[in-house]
Amino acid sequence: MENAMLTGSLHGNNRLIRKTILRMYPASFAAMFTVSIALMIDTLLAGAIIGQQAIAAVAIGLPAIGIFQALTQTIINGAGIKMAIFAGRGDRESLKQTYSLGLAGTTVMGIIFVSICLLLAPQLTNLLGGAKAPAAATQASIYLRASSICIVMGSINTYLGKILSLYGYQKAVFRAAVIAMLGNVVSSILIMKVLPADYTIAGLGIGTWCGGGLAVLSSLIEVKRRKIPLRFSFKDVHICQLPGIARMGISSSGNTLADNVVAGLVNNIIVSGFAGGTAALSVYTAVKGVFSFAITAVTGITTASAPLLGILFGSRDKNGLLRTVKEGYKVGLVLSVVWCAILVAALPLLERFYGMQAISQFRSGVLVCMLFMPVHLLMRIFIQMFESTEKIGMGMLYSIVPDSIIYPLLLVVLLPLLGYNGIWISYAGNAILFLLTLYLLRSIASRSLRLNMDRMLCLDKSIRDNIPELDISIHSSNTDVTGISTQMHEFLTQQNASPKTAYLTALCLEELAADFVAHTTLQGDKAAEQTIMDIKMFSEENFHRIIIRNAADAYNPLDFELDDETFSKVGIKMVQKLCRRIDYNYVYKMNIITIDVNK
Repeated sequence: MENAMLTGSLHGNNRLIRKTILRMYPASFAAMFTVSIALMIDTLLAGAIIGQQAIAAVAIGLPAIGIFQALTQTIINGAGIKMAIFAGRGDRESLKQTYSLGLAGTTVMGIIFVSICLLLAPQLTNLLGGAKAPAAATQASIYLRASSICIVMGSINTYLGKILSLYGYQKAVFRAAVIAMLGNVVSSILIMKVLPADYTIAGLGIGTWCGGGLAVLSSLIEVKRRKIPLRFSFKDVHICQLPGIARMGISSSGNTLADNVVAGLVNNIIVSGFAGGTAALSVYTAVKGVFSFAITAVTGITTASAPLLGILFGSRDKNGLLRTVKEGYKVGLVLSVVWCAILVAALPLLERFYGMQAISQFRSGVLVCMLFMPVHLLMRIFIQMFESTEKIGMGMLYSIVPDSIIYPLLLVVLLPLLGYNGIWISYAGNAILFLLTLYLLRSIASRSLRLNMDRMLCLDKSIRDNIPELDISIHSSNTDVTGISTQMHEFLTQQNASPKTAYLTALCLEELAADFVAHTTLQGDKAAEQTIMDIKMFSEENFHRIIIRNAADAYNPLDFELDDETFSKVGIKMVQKLCRRIDYNYVYKMNIITIDVNK
């Protein structure tokens, strides 16, 4: 079939993508910023209220929690990616089934891991560095048992956050994160004051899951209040599909899992490498907390773009995928510089928080790690892209090799040579060594030092060569949409479609575009100025798929009962009878209509 390219000239393509990313980023950034603070709370409170011994105990106990949360995240991330892809394809039934299966799998896995922590806390802490620091290990066991319930609470809250993010309610995710943080701090301090001295550290763990429980309640209320059309149903829980979902989410979860598995090995290396091993471990934990705080806040851009990447992949929109990656890194790079400056300026305050005023290695560690922040941002964006485009192997490579292989090997080599500086270079610099090695190998394989974006992102041939036959971007304030029907009618006629199919499909598209424009204009001039719509058509084996995307508040032009019928919708009604399917979905602040028309 001859591939006729019809390009709209009303406005430049990709504006919808750029606008959506920028629209979603502030709330996503705020949510990740709050989460990054929450990750530091236990370490901060341990140092401020109990002392450096407690910081070491938290450092030993946290990896166990992290490992089990990472395993649960395989279900959470996989279900989130699948739901975004199904949303992009307009497959509402599969979307609902994936939601139920993901929620059930997350809850059951969380309960299993809580039981393991309660029963085997001493054995786990000994494996994660406690064997060489008995006093800290005892406190770590208490902390691990007390905080284990947060595995369930945190996992369910994260899953509900994925749902809210998919539908574009990032502010609700931010509110839940704030509630979790405040609930954690307040309950931890209150509980620590009433517990006996030997069990004070348990207050940190109890406070963590109290905050998580409040966040779950907040997220459930938001899901109900926003009328998200997803409901849990046992009949949609097909256990045989669970491994496939877990496989989708294993790359980013593998990153977290590798961090926590290697954390135990790193703890042992550091404790063995210094005479005052516990003190060195406390400094390392404090520096790691500051760097994790910074990188988590900066990579809020990946959280903002994750659902969009899945939707674009489901829609087979190559240009949209590339634009999302480029825009994400540009914004993240600016934020990296800003956060480096803020944290360097705040070093005296951080030293006081962690009780590290007299330890110069803390300051040098933070400064060295900040230099590598842009590289870690790039790694996170690559991993998110590979996940969303079902490149599981590449996602695993990027997420696991730097942290679980390069990092400990560098540490073993550099620690005896450089001391504390060896720790910082190994911890923050493993990503740049990985990227340089991989780039060199790819350059050798392609016999060129220049690699295009398609190759770097490992896009499938079906995506790389997927040129839409129709590609139009429209500003909603433009009331003249007649060019859409003309182009569609000409194209379908060239493809030997019947006159009836060509005419009604073209009329349907014009009516849908006009309806979106009219509805948005009624919302006021500001809404009309901000809203963009695009129309793309792709050729499948036996049919043409047309995707209409409108970045605005929810409005379904296919729901005639809610329509005042101010103008004709004959074309829409006839195409509903003629085409294979015509579906409406609202995700990520976008109205998406999918139409499949027989060739």
